[in-house]
Amino acid sequence: VMDTIKINLTGTNKDGCAVSDSVKLYPLPLPNTKILFDTNYVCQGSAIALTASGADSYQWQPVHETSSTLPVTVNDTMKIDLIGTSRSGCVTDDSLALYPITLPKTTIIYDSGEVCQGTWITLKASGADDYHWFPKDTTSLVLSFDLLKYTKIQLVGSNKEGCSAKDSLELTPLPLPTVDFS
Repeated sequence: VMDTIKINLTGTNKDGCAVSDSVKLYPLPLPNTKILFDTNYVCQGSAIALTASGADSYQWQPVHETSSTLPVTVNDTMKIDLIGTSRSGCVTDDSLALYPITLPKTTIIYDSGEVCQGTWITLKASGADDYHWFPKDTTSLVLSFDLLKYTKIQLVGSNKEGCSAKDSLELTPLPLPTVDFS
């Protein structure tokens, strides 16, 4: 029922006696059920929170959760449905499809094996579009430095969609021999 309507009913018995009655039906407002989230594409493995809006109570499907916020980890394509109910019992729904964006295959390429303390080493980044080396705090494709002590290098690689993955490498130089001219 979209507008208020009046229904009249007249009943007549076999003797021809008639009686009439009427009823007015008033429409109840429907809830404006919405899933609040700004995109359908999420980095694979990301934990996100979907928020329900526009109704008084909620039922998330297929997880059977009734809170107004739903935590989700996106590993595969998934469809989330939300059923919203108003205080008067009116029901509407909304749905959202989530698609995972594949993470880059960030890799540190290092082929020198064991090296002596003070050796100049070069590491190369592979598998992503943009790179950031830590703790050296540089964004180049290649990282070169003198290996003077144990060093843990971490590389964060990001793709064009902004998804990132990490790789790390621990380097321990071989000690230099002690030379004694006595």
